[in-house]
Amino acid sequence: MTQLHTDAPPIAELPVRDLESLPKVSLVPGIFRKSPFFFLSEAAREHGGFVRLNIGPKSVYLVSDPRLFQHMLRDNVRNYQKSKFLYNAAKPMVGEGLLTSEGDFWLRQRRMIQPQFHRQRIATFAHMMSDAVNDVMAVWEADDRMGGEVDLGERMAQLTVEIVSRTLFGTATLSPEDIAHLGKDMMAASNYVALRGYMPFIPHSIPVPGARRFEQAMIHLTQAVNAIIKAGEADKGDGDNLITMLLHTIDEETNERMTHKQLFDEVMTAFSAGFETTATAMTWIWFLLAQNPDVEQKMRDEVASVVGDRPPTLDDITKLVYCRQALQESMRFYPPIPMLPRTALADDVMDGYHIPQGTILLLFYHGLHHNAEYWDAPENFDPDRFTPHQSEKQHRFAYLPFSAGPRKCIGNEFAMMEGTLVLAMLLQRYRISLVEGQTVVPNLSATLKPSPGIQVKMERIER
Repeated sequence: MTQLHTDAPPIAELPVRDLESLPKVSLVPGIFRKSPFFFLSEAAREHGGFVRLNIGPKSVYLVSDPRLFQHMLRDNVRNYQKSKFLYNAAKPMVGEGLLTSEGDFWLRQRRMIQPQFHRQRIATFAHMMSDAVNDVMAVWEADDRMGGEVDLGERMAQLTVEIVSRTLFGTATLSPEDIAHLGKDMMAASNYVALRGYMPFIPHSIPVPGARRFEQAMIHLTQAVNAIIKAGEADKGDGDNLITMLLHTIDEETNERMTHKQLFDEVMTAFSAGFETTATAMTWIWFLLAQNPDVEQKMRDEVASVVGDRPPTLDDITKLVYCRQALQESMRFYPPIPMLPRTALADDVMDGYHIPQGTILLLFYHGLHHNAEYWDAPENFDPDRFTPHQSEKQHRFAYLPFSAGPRKCIGNEFAMMEGTLVLAMLLQRYRISLVEGQTVVPNLSATLKPSPGIQVKMERIER
């Protein structure tokens, strides 16, 4: 087991204590409703990496220490299941996809899907991504002749929904209008799921906004995705999109293909994960770059040196080292998925505390990434944290934007390739500046979104 501090005893050797002895924070309903993210961040910052949250008569436990993440996600991962609240909330949207499935069925699906996300495989998507970005930017430039203010999050969502639609469904399957509608429906559905699933302490009897919009969105998404799968089933399997690849994938152990329902669930899972999380990450990095112009200039210099004015290629992406570091640091600062709940399936001992069966623990990734015991000046934006030399010194579980262990995000390399390529192409074409006088705060939703949004001006760079 990796130990950051040489004088700290292994978790298993610590005296066992009751969870009641943990630092305690009582939920203040008014403050929590106004900003749950602020409430949780302050609890982690003020009281450390393992905190008891009193929610009326119940308690849940906020975790932001890398040693505890290691225990729950690797060392004793079988004991910490995704919370039934998240599972039940997400199931109407993604069925038995990789996000929600468990046990042997999950293992079978993972075994079939994993090869489609190997580096050699996702390399085939690079040209699709580049074409998608160019097409979206052409639309922007037609709309922005007067150079007005735009919503940064909406712009990044336009890019990522175009990219994920092409890589999932193919280049000729959907019209631009279809893609725009799918993106709006997916965002509405995922936001509703987040409200229900990420806050397991909110009673299910309390109405949550968006239920009717969720039902409408799922009708539209189901019709669209079923039609796309049906079209894929009719072709000869020579397409380079993910649906075609999965349609013709055979499980080596059972010699079976996915059923239509299994494929539908995995497509919905991939769409929701690949669209909104990447859009959120791209929104936050431009917000951070606008406040750190020295970092942005260094990235521009790297793109100019490696790529110049031509479209970036897959080979270029591997050479854009500083751009990748900046993207990594942005996801440390504002992790797109800031929190996931877990439930203990059996009694356990962790960090010297007895964990009773049924305990709900909130893996707080934002608190992990800002834990001052493991990060120097965590509130500073510094891409040099991710040089190879600095990364080697960091605890392996201190930085987990894609989680870790057996259920680590399967699309992590896809996302990093996409993010680096999009950054390079935007740096070639635009200067993005914040509109003055706005206040932006992180808001806990399906992803860690900026609230109320980020208004920017996008200045075209003449080449």
